[in-house]
Amino acid sequence: MFNYFDWTDFQEKEIPAQKYLQSVIDYHREFPAFARRWFSNFWYGLFPTSISGYGFIFSECLAMVAFGFLWLKRNGQNILPVFLFFFSFPVLFAWFPSQYTFEEPFLWLFLLGFTTYLSKKQWASGVFALLAILTRETALLFLLPWLWVENRLSFRWVLVLLVGMVPYFFQGKHLSTEMHDRWQLLVKYNFQNQTFSIETILYFFLTFFPTLFFLFQQPKKDRKAFLILLFINTFLVIFAAKARESRLHLIPLLFILLRWKPHNLQPPKPISIILGILGAGCCGLFFYSGYWGPSGAMVETVWIREYGILWGGLFGLTAGMLIFGKSTNQK
Repeated sequence: MFNYFDWTDFQEKEIPAQKYLQSVIDYHREFPAFARRWFSNFWYGLFPTSISGYGFIFSECLAMVAFGFLWLKRNGQNILPVFLFFFSFPVLFAWFPSQYTFEEPFLWLFLLGFTTYLSKKQWASGVFALLAILTRETALLFLLPWLWVENRLSFRWVLVLLVGMVPYFFQGKHLSTEMHDRWQLLVKYNFQNQTFSIETILYFFLTFFPTLFFLFQQPKKDRKAFLILLFINTFLVIFAAKARESRLHLIPLLFILLRWKPHNLQPPKPISIILGILGAGCCGLFFYSGYWGPSGAMVETVWIREYGILWGGLFGLTAGMLIFGKSTNQK
């Protein structure tokens, strides 16, 4: 998105592509599905038009850096979930086609603040919850399961969540029309041809595996909440959104990674390493076969093939560790 100076209608000669980034901000203010998200539109409205593109870059980077520092402070030495999140497909490719990340860094930061202060400062946690909902209404999918597993789901919190939803209530007529159109069209969109069908399925797995390997290490209640959240979120993404925008899958992933309990990892056995090599090889054959390329992007500019090969190796390795581990604690 920053470097769109050479293959867009704007044909800019500067980096970052100020005119293109300004068009992105204008689109989010005007298109109904994004216009209702109060916080991000308010925030980017604070920057003058002449520097709005630079404001976009500065804000996104600042939110991600703050997110990383807060998570490290929150988790101490337990850095593996932080590492997995930042190197997950939707984050590493956040600003490439077809992700087009806009308000998500703010959403992740506010959700992290909500979980960090829930047990320490209830008022601060409530403010972060409100900001998260005002940033993106799907924050509710994260907040409700988290309050449930923390045994904090009370009338007070329900009231806080309802206050955050107030701005959306004034768009009832528009929202009903929009949702009707989405249910009618987006399933066909997600599976309209071979390219889109592969993306719909592939991007889901690129987001969650091999992270799901570690799900077996978590408490039963956390696993149950995650799987319910995963089912609901995936259903909504496939039937009411563009599934190739894998950033939409990140709420369940963030949920389970933030609840991560540290545990010891056993060294993989030789058979697991062999499966990892086979997994990388199979993905290499698939990505270089020519049967599929990412929609809306030149594959040479995105590096998705290289990421897919690495992912295939990790998937084979972790699958081997699951299958050939002696016990659940060693897997």
